[in-house]
Amino acid sequence: MSLKETAIWDSRWHALVTAIEDALAYTPSAAEVDRQATIVSLLRALRDFGDKQYRFFRDGFTTAQPWLTASAVFTAEYAVRQTLDQIAFDLAAIERARNQRVHALTTKAVRDALNKADNLAYLAMKPAIAARIIDNTSVLTYFQKSASVRVIPYANVALIGIPYTCLDVHANARDFLAIPHEVGHYVYWHGRKQGASISAALRIRLNKPSPQSVPAWSLNWLEEIFADVYGCLVAGPVIAYDFQELTLDNTDFTEDDGDHPMAAIRPTIYTRVLQAIEPGGEGFFTKTTKLLNDNWDVWRQERDASGQIMPLGADAPIPVATANGYMETIVLAIKALLALADDQLVADIWTNDDFDMADPYGDFRDNKLAKLPANTVKTVPELVATDVAQAETAIHTNRVETTPAGIEPVTFKSGETRAIWFNVLKTVQNSGVSLPPEVWSIVFTNGGWAAGGPEGEGDPK
Repeated sequence: MSLKETAIWDSRWHALVTAIEDALAYTPSAAEVDRQATIVSLLRALRDFGDKQYRFFRDGFTTAQPWLTASAVFTAEYAVRQTLDQIAFDLAAIERARNQRVHALTTKAVRDALNKADNLAYLAMKPAIAARIIDNTSVLTYFQKSASVRVIPYANVALIGIPYTCLDVHANARDFLAIPHEVGHYVYWHGRKQGASISAALRIRLNKPSPQSVPAWSLNWLEEIFADVYGCLVAGPVIAYDFQELTLDNTDFTEDDGDHPMAAIRPTIYTRVLQAIEPGGEGFFTKTTKLLNDNWDVWRQERDASGQIMPLGADAPIPVATANGYMETIVLAIKALLALADDQLVADIWTNDDFDMADPYGDFRDNKLAKLPANTVKTVPELVATDVAQAETAIHTNRVETTPAGIEPVTFKSGETRAIWFNVLKTVQNSGVSLPPEVWSIVFTNGGWAAGGPEGEGDPK
């Protein structure tokens, strides 16, 4: 459908607005639905920001003096369709998160599992918040087929999908361990260090000529490696073992999908992270790393994945040991950039060096997951959207009169974005300046805003 048919595109946007308004119209008390304050704020922000985003592209291509130019790759229709899809997918995820918390629709077991996931996700956020890598950020989890995160540009909240298997909290404690990895994706997209985004700061470090330089193909995996490193710094040995088990799901240990480190080498990322944690200058995870490495060597040999790999973009096969060396360089660069104090990491980490290979998830299940609070009232900050037009007025359905000790709400102006690039691009409207697609395309491709749906397709993993 050509963008010249503006009435049709407008009708699609108005249908989305109607759907969001309908969701906003449902405002039961907090006693009837968990996390209602955050959900209402998210819906309001999605509607207000979505309107700005849609009009930026719709008007940018169709006004008498357009400020956006299209190309064969990034057409006007593609830009508008992508924007509508992103908004619709977020609405689906938010509605799913709320429907699963409505007391009349769900069981207590469902809500208890989501409360545990919310608490666990915020615990995973706290190291990055405390280090001022990201602003204070809320979390909202929901059930879907598999784990993924939706990184959104219009609110300080991580929308994290967890698998339905988490409903059996005791038997499937391991399935909660995707959460710190997904939080790592959020930190990657929204974190800042040394005056730059995490991605830019890492690439500056890794692109510097040095004896430890890494090949270009390894940087295709940079986001996933970052999420692996961050998740391991948070959760410790149990997530390292969990990713060994998850890797066994791969039919080919040497296949490169262009995004994730190959299965043949990925688990060594986790053991190298553990080896790099040295409070007081001494290694802390000494017994665990040997156990994990020995276990992985057995599984890797069973899959005949101990020889060479051929990553996408490599000129020749790479010995596994050489590839592991490249992974070590990236791991150490990420850990150095995060600059999280090792003594604090050890104090807060979810599992310790007394890791039991006979019951690998027992300690996490019994001493972490089982002891999480029954709700999020005093442990997870709620999201509070304020009206852009009246900055001091909170949405009436989401007013916070008092806050529990130590938990301040995460406040923001509805419809705004923290992304500097978006605000810069918006200034060109009606200025006579025309933006080429390589510039304006970053509005929906470079903020981590997923193009896939709430089941995870297209999302960071």
